[in-house]
Amino acid sequence: GAAGWYPGQPQAAGWNQYADQQWQDLWRHGVIGINDAGYFWSSLSELVLSMHVLGQQEGFTDPRVKPMWDHIVHEVGSDGACIPYGAHGGWNSAAPARIMVLELLARHTRDGRSRWLAHRIFNYWVDTGGLEPKSYRHALVGPVGYLALASVLADDSIEPVAPEAGSR
Repeated sequence: GAAGWYPGQPQAAGWNQYADQQWQDLWRHGVIGINDAGYFWSSLSELVLSMHVLGQQEGFTDPRVKPMWDHIVHEVGSDGACIPYGAHGGWNSAAPARIMVLELLARHTRDGRSRWLAHRIFNYWVDTGGLEPKSYRHALVGPVGYLALASVLADDSIEPVAPEAGSR
């Protein structure tokens, strides 16, 4: 991103090297290597935006990353609740980032489960005070700007489909 916008900056080579290292980590392991409900989403949301902008469709569809996407689908309850684990900001931490990622995942994979979950997460977040500015419980949900991005990047032609019920 920044190196493309400012290629003449002395730090641009380092920025490109760091971005390439992160991209290669995804392919080496097939997952973002952070096991928590907080930092995982800050990393994944930026990666997903970059993949979308740069047209790197394989980040959404390659069989090596399918287990990561399936894991994400299965960590959301049918009511939209996302259980916190590891470093996190509480129940449904990073809800706006999750919503944006799921909408872009649906757009690039045509998988309606992602849209269904994005809608459930939004409803749960709103019902539990996610849009109330003074709500401490939701102070760490991430940039609300992700909701704006989700609204313009979502593909409304994809029908939301409930994922298969059950525990994994």
